[in-house]
Amino acid sequence: MSRLPTYDPARTFDATSLSGSYQDVGAVMGSAVYGFTIYNTSDVDCQISFDDGTTNGPIVPAGGSFSDSVYNHPFRSEDASYVIASGAQIQVKQVSGAGSSGDIYVNIMRK
Repeated sequence: MSRLPTYDPARTFDATSLSGSYQDVGAVMGSAVYGFTIYNTSDVDCQISFDDGTTNGPIVPAGGSFSDSVYNHPFRSEDASYVIASGAQIQVKQVSGAGSSGDIYVNIMRK
């Protein structure tokens, strides 16, 4: 019997509220994440953290996107592999200033 992933409703963050400190994007992960895509529809670059702001993660350019998935790696999800741990909190901060429009969207596929 296979396990089907859960697709969460998009977590969103208003880019006009970006600051130089990390801020939460949606809720804490209720289970391990197999894959995600982040869309930045704002007019400024943003930086993502996947561990409650402890470590700087990728910069997502204005109008750009970033994604990762266990399916992009040379191992299989059946091996209990994941890209974000259960209980993790995704956070976002500005790179060079607050946006004047747009949002940050995080689409999650989790266990």
